[in-house]
Amino acid sequence: MPIWQRMTTSLGVVDSIGIYARADSIRTLLGPFAGLPEVASSYFQPIDSTLPDSADVMIYWRGIARELLASNYWVRNPSRDPYQMPTGLRAVGRPIIALLEAAKTFPEDAVIYYAEADKAGRYLAALQMPNGLWPFPDLRDRHPRLGRIAERFLSRNPDLLVDGWIIDDAGQGDFFYDQGICGVAITRLAAATDDPLWDSIAAQAIAWTTSRPLSSNWNYNAFAAWQVAEQIDATGDTTLLPELFRFVHYGILPGQMENGRWFDPHNARLVYEAILGRGLLAAWRVWPESDYRRSLADRLRLTLDDLADRIIRKGASSNSTTTQLLADASRLLPNPSPRWVAALNVNVNAAVHLIDDIRAPHIGLYLAEYLRFRFGAS
Repeated sequence: MPIWQRMTTSLGVVDSIGIYARADSIRTLLGPFAGLPEVASSYFQPIDSTLPDSADVMIYWRGIARELLASNYWVRNPSRDPYQMPTGLRAVGRPIIALLEAAKTFPEDAVIYYAEADKAGRYLAALQMPNGLWPFPDLRDRHPRLGRIAERFLSRNPDLLVDGWIIDDAGQGDFFYDQGICGVAITRLAAATDDPLWDSIAAQAIAWTTSRPLSSNWNYNAFAAWQVAEQIDATGDTTLLPELFRFVHYGILPGQMENGRWFDPHNARLVYEAILGRGLLAAWRVWPESDYRRSLADRLRLTLDDLADRIIRKGASSNSTTTQLLADASRLLPNPSPRWVAALNVNVNAAVHLIDDIRAPHIGLYLAEYLRFRFGAS
């Protein structure tokens, strides 16, 4: 049996010794290619690490917010037709997170942001399955990358498709992505309002996530870890700590190298490294004070330093998730590195200066975390 298949088996049964041993074997097998991205990143210049002009930043945000309020899933596709959806339900969950962040940063606009987040939350509520999962739309022939995922599932089991929705990921972990984002969105709605609807939906979502085996893709486990950590933070439910430990200690950390990157070519890409770092940050925030919590901070700092170094040396790239992680870490971690902030500035200046360049990776809704870091309450 190939080493990757043995790793998948070990993850599925949480074979703690096997997981770490096979991770070491894979990294040795990769040799000098360990930690090299499968696709070369595109970096954008000029590299400007000075503090972005606040007026320019606000103009950029107002444009993002205006577009979101005018054109979104719950406006463009009110019937929730899966064949009218260009991507998964992450495109509903992510706006909720951004709107709630913006409401904390701009109290004068909070009523508008909370109302829109409520609409988006009810859109998700209507689509959640009884087992807590948010299904995945059939994106074959409509999305080059996600369509291939749908094709892979349905080629193995056509019965997974029901009324245009794929209702299970067959234990592969692919659905942790959208489930994690939507779960975090609803959990934050529950924390921000008194409506018991959100508590119920968040609890159902967590029940699905924690019932699933670990994925062989580290970043999928990071979405699950983020969701579980947010639920612990919102509810104080420490009975979820063993599940958080499972996702982090066995589903994320075995793939991390000493330089902060993950050894496999897929997760060595900046976008996925930032997603993995976000999972570690979420876990660190809620883990009880201990040597393990301090070790999580140390591992997270390795990743943050690596991301910042790449951005400062080469320019802005994967601006969305790197901006989110660097902003949140700079706001939450004690003694944040000035280089994290410098990298943030590179990302934001590039987004503002290259706003008319369709090739550039714009920050989009992830700017909300930067705004919270720079202008909002702690």
